[in-house]
Amino acid sequence: MDREVLKINPEEWIPKGQGGQAKTYEHISNPDILLKLYLPIYSIEYVANELDLNEKIRALGIHTPEVYSLATDGTRNGAIFRRIQSKKSFCQIVSEHPEQTEEMARRMAREAKRLHSIPVQDRTSFIDSREYLKRLIGNATGLSEKHRKKAEALISKLPTGKCYCHGDFQFGNIITDGKEDWFIDMGSFCIGTPEFDMANLFHVCYMSRETVLKDMFHINRKQADRFWNSFICEYYGRRLSRRECYKLIEIPFVIYMFWSFGIFGLPPVRTFLKTRQLWLLKYLIGPANRVSR
Repeated sequence: MDREVLKINPEEWIPKGQGGQAKTYEHISNPDILLKLYLPIYSIEYVANELDLNEKIRALGIHTPEVYSLATDGTRNGAIFRRIQSKKSFCQIVSEHPEQTEEMARRMAREAKRLHSIPVQDRTSFIDSREYLKRLIGNATGLSEKHRKKAEALISKLPTGKCYCHGDFQFGNIITDGKEDWFIDMGSFCIGTPEFDMANLFHVCYMSRETVLKDMFHINRKQADRFWNSFICEYYGRRLSRRECYKLIEIPFVIYMFWSFGIFGLPPVRTFLKTRQLWLLKYLIGPANRVSR
């Protein structure tokens, strides 16, 4: 690693927001920069790799804020980004203006179609979604051996990637300043299929606990449902039945489900009832080697 690491003074930064891996801060006198500090478990090498990835993504013409430098406060490592003035995430807008739910979902679908339509010319700089999912399942330390084997068997069924994917595709990872839209948190960027990204959004909308939707995304299940229905309709140009949606995203979605079990634990059966996901129960029972429909 040959990047310079800037030692920051914590007194010059004001807490702005928090995600699952990092916290963000605004500078007290420079409104054009944003500091992102990861949890202490993330090394400076990890963050440097994120910055290298960000530059490769921007070279593809994908709209994401540029990174200025690595940074550390002595305990946590991170980076200084360009701050998008007056930015709001799509989920924040939906939270503050529920009447705009369908509009924001359609905008996100159009951005997704643009991302997925970029020709894949470089297969060496970005990992395949299957490799990404293998790592994801490998890090799900609480996952039972039975469910781990089922997840690994499902990963082997996925096709070779054919388009660029965000990798953590959900309404908190796209922002707008009112004029332009930007993708953020690109650390999971990979080569996969459109359904790979959609499975992540579906998982957030329907398998996130109510408290997660409220605390992290500031919306409720009904709003998430409205967002998904408008998104998928805009992406495909027609309304899809729930059964058609399941068929499209089933395998990557179930893999995400197993990952969440390994991180957050197995949810009660009533979760599947409330979100109309009873079809998922077939993956939770039966032998480890039975994963087909």
